[in-house]
Amino acid sequence: KYKMFSKNGEILETMQAIPERVDTPEFYPANDCYYSFYINRLDVLKRNNGVGRSFIKIARQESYRNACEGRVHLIAKNPKDIYDKPDIFYRKCGFDSSNKYHIEKIDEAIKNNKPLENLWQQTLMYLPLKKAK
Repeated sequence: KYKMFSKNGEILETMQAIPERVDTPEFYPANDCYYSFYINRLDVLKRNNGVGRSFIKIARQESYRNACEGRVHLIAKNPKDIYDKPDIFYRKCGFDSSNKYHIEKIDEAIKNNKPLENLWQQTLMYLPLKKAK
């Protein structure tokens, strides 16, 4: 469990994440079996302050540190409120999905600066691997 605090010592956000062995190409399509850093939960107390993006960077770093080679995956959903979808946030952070229909609808919502319609409950998402320079 990861926690981020303000200068005053208040908890800003928490992230539950673990490295795990994945044996399905649902997250990383070209791979049948791999290790990836799984973000199980990202709880935000205050939005639009950059803390969420910071946690995504930390997850990528932890992925390398835990032999996951930069792979980070998650299931975008909000169990507390199905109408408050985190898909747009994760997409803006660089996440992709094998479900191209979801990606198309998410990108459309971003382009039109509109909320995402509640067409589905969750999206399997992953951070694409960075290309070697």
